[in-house]
Amino acid sequence: MSVSVPQVVLADDHSMIRKTVTTILTPHFEVVAAVSDGKAALDAAARENPDLVLLDITMPELNGFQAARELKQKQPHAKVVFLTAQEDDDYISEALAVGARGYVVKQRLQSDLLSALHVVHTGNFFISPYAFVGHTNQAIIKSNGTTAAPATQGQKNGNSEHVMEFYSEDGHFISRMGEVAFTSLAEGKSIIVVLKRSHLMSVSEQLRSSGIDLMEAIKWRDYREFCLEYVAPILMPNGQLDEKRFTRFFDPLFAHTALNARKKCTETVVLGNLASALLDLGYPRKSAVRAEELWNDLAQKYACVVHCSYPVARLANARNRETLSRICWEHSRVIPIDQHPKAVRI
Repeated sequence: MSVSVPQVVLADDHSMIRKTVTTILTPHFEVVAAVSDGKAALDAAARENPDLVLLDITMPELNGFQAARELKQKQPHAKVVFLTAQEDDDYISEALAVGARGYVVKQRLQSDLLSALHVVHTGNFFISPYAFVGHTNQAIIKSNGTTAAPATQGQKNGNSEHVMEFYSEDGHFISRMGEVAFTSLAEGKSIIVVLKRSHLMSVSEQLRSSGIDLMEAIKWRDYREFCLEYVAPILMPNGQLDEKRFTRFFDPLFAHTALNARKKCTETVVLGNLASALLDLGYPRKSAVRAEELWNDLAQKYACVVHCSYPVARLANARNRETLSRICWEHSRVIPIDQHPKAVRI
């Protein structure tokens, strides 16, 4: 019995893009219509009843956002993915607001498109890496009121790495944190985990069920865990971040863990969703962003590998746009968590 191939309607006013996309998607997907404007995309979707609709944003007749709004009303089962040259969090926020499940920037067409459609077709979200590091970030207003010139990745990160991963469900997040922790411990690395209580308990249980002796790892300072519900009030008296307290708490922790790792000729891995968790706990956006900046400074100072995460559902709220832009700017890589190997089947 043959397996049905998901069907796609493609809309882009550049013929070369339509040809390239069709080549990339075949034979994993069937492009049942390739049109040049938003109105033609709606007509093709009504005629073909596709699984996915791939839209550019800038098109004649109807632009991508207008077409997506109508598709959401007329054919809500069709999953919309934007393929666009726009690398700006304003556009991403609008794309999610009109119901898109994916956002692929054209400069990453070859590397991201196929994975994006597979991920979206299975019910998850996909956002191209670095899509948020766009034009808005070129004029980030720092807390002292001045505009900082954008740093290059080399200038910002040195030997450290600070990775932001997006996730669509708590289960994905917990699974990913558990996988990284397990692999790191198996490789002899030193780990710091800073999570909300429920996430921390789930990751700990996942490690124990994988055969990790957490008590032994804690004894030898290979694994240090901290509950944000307990830590946040210490760092944020009166609801605002106290930078001196933040430094007094985390600097010795990073220093001692990094020293322990160097003795074993390995590295320090830090796991958490600091900014996102602080927002969840009701702390101000300004404090969450500043905590992420200080977190990044420590990662660079002690050459740590930091894995942060952010729920993709939060992106649909336009109020979070500037916060997300600032948070992403503190990272060396921005990737969608749904892209890790267990989530993508090509």
